[in-house]
Amino acid sequence: MAKKTIRDLDLKGRRVFIRVDFNVPLKGGVIGDDTRIRESLPTVQYALDAGASRIVLASHLGRPKGKPNPEMSLRPIAQRTGELLGSNVAFADNCIGAAASQAVASAPANGVVLLENLRFHPEEEKDDERFAQQLASLADVYVNDAFGAAHRAHASVVGVPRLMKEKGAGLLLEKEVRELSRLLGGEIHVSSSPGRGSAFVMVPNCSRTPEGCDAAMPSAIAHRGPSKPSRRAHAAAAPSIPTEPVMCQPRS
Repeated sequence: MAKKTIRDLDLKGRRVFIRVDFNVPLKGGVIGDDTRIRESLPTVQYALDAGASRIVLASHLGRPKGKPNPEMSLRPIAQRTGELLGSNVAFADNCIGAAASQAVASAPANGVVLLENLRFHPEEEKDDERFAQQLASLADVYVNDAFGAAHRAHASVVGVPRLMKEKGAGLLLEKEVRELSRLLGGEIHVSSSPGRGSAFVMVPNCSRTPEGCDAAMPSAIAHRGPSKPSRRAHAAAAPSIPTEPVMCQPRS
């Protein structure tokens, strides 16, 4: 994996923005499966142990169509995240504006804040620059740990890191890319471009391509979340590296 990871970043005394994928099943305020929350805890804990002054978590949930929807609020997820971390996780009633900035500023040293659903604002899915600037203003360092959303050309995925000098992949993203590399028999590089989100570009192993590497086209591979890479990766890997680009579009 060619890009930096959270291990390469200086987090001590700094505010860290972590784009997570907490798009969990939620009905009536009850979480049906907290796997996605648990999967990103190592990254959050790493930032805590590294001495981050504040940790700002940001995620989407469902498809609220660009406006607030109480049924898709992340408030219950903040409570569950705190229970799993064994410490309080503050909740910001908005992901931008005074509510967000005040929640981050008032959090204790080494504190964790979860922002309200990013998709309550239509600007998130439009990769709006002003919206991205407001998110970026909450932190000094950017970490992407949302593998299931990394292909999206959204403000929190593309716009924010474009504005921040120091950025890297979280431990979950690193793990999933490494696993795909292993299954596909090559090396995956993470890249991003304006308006297109992040792509996982497959550089094939020459020994698995009969015509040689020169004949192999890169494959851009994305999937919905951390619990499903193996099935798709196995399917993509058999019997050999495809010679046409492949893009698996998730529905998250």
